[in-house]
Amino acid sequence: MKLPYDLIATRIGYTFKDKSLLDRAFSHSSAHPSTPLASNERLEFLGDGVIKYVLADYLYRSYPTALPKQLTVYRKRLESKGPLSEVIRSKGLEIYLKTAPKQPCSTGMCEDLFEALIGAVYLDSGMDEAYRVVIALLSDMFDEMFNDTDYRTQLKEWLEQNGKQEHHFEVLREWGPDNEKYFEMGLYVDGQLRSRATDTKKNKAEQQCAYLYLRELKIIK
Repeated sequence: MKLPYDLIATRIGYTFKDKSLLDRAFSHSSAHPSTPLASNERLEFLGDGVIKYVLADYLYRSYPTALPKQLTVYRKRLESKGPLSEVIRSKGLEIYLKTAPKQPCSTGMCEDLFEALIGAVYLDSGMDEAYRVVIALLSDMFDEMFNDTDYRTQLKEWLEQNGKQEHHFEVLREWGPDNEKYFEMGLYVDGQLRSRATDTKKNKAEQQCAYLYLRELKIIK
């Protein structure tokens, strides 16, 4: 089956010069049991490294006061199977993955496809274009990373259910001009500082605090 190159280009926001790279990216190893080098596994390996670099660089620049532990949490969440496979499915690209007969495209296979596509973009046009495509495709994930209903409410409910009702957020410090002020917020539970995070908006920093503490409690991944 020939890939719909123009449709894929529209959905990922990038047009390949070398279409063979796109063909390779959409070729799962199950479709090439005797010729593993014909699959997308090498592109997947390359794309995984590119994505890690892009996310590390983007998060470093976007959160200039975040600690390494905090940045690592954000990056791992974004590069996990869920967000990457969700992008593939939301674009309707999983149906074009070449697999063994009657083998559906699993979550893991969708993640591999995303990584292979980024590896292919990198080979086709270099890091600048790969960087742009990664950020564009994951932009919704960045916007949704800290949702009020998800984290502050989830934390409040968990604390109430586990007998630790007293908690509050507090400004630990603030700095910068009025039009670009940074706030370091702390989450206190039963009088003890449990997490801290920094942002230009207090409510967003509070979301990050709640998210980090929920992760520490292993309530969320």
